[in-house]
Amino acid sequence: MKRLVIPEPNKVSIEEVEIPEPKSNEILLEIAYCGICGSDLHAFRGKHPFIPLP
Repeated sequence: MKRLVIPEPNKVSIEEVEIPEPKSNEILLEIAYCGICGSDLHAFRGKHPFIPLP
């Protein structure tokens, strides 16, 4: 599966990771589409007050 990582403002990387095995009280969903909202863009730019960057 792929994940988007924002290591620092204005930089992104797409990483390939193993599909996690769900626990007994969890389910695994297959996502067909996803989107980006305004708060995602604020995090990308390093300006979201509640999302610290590494």
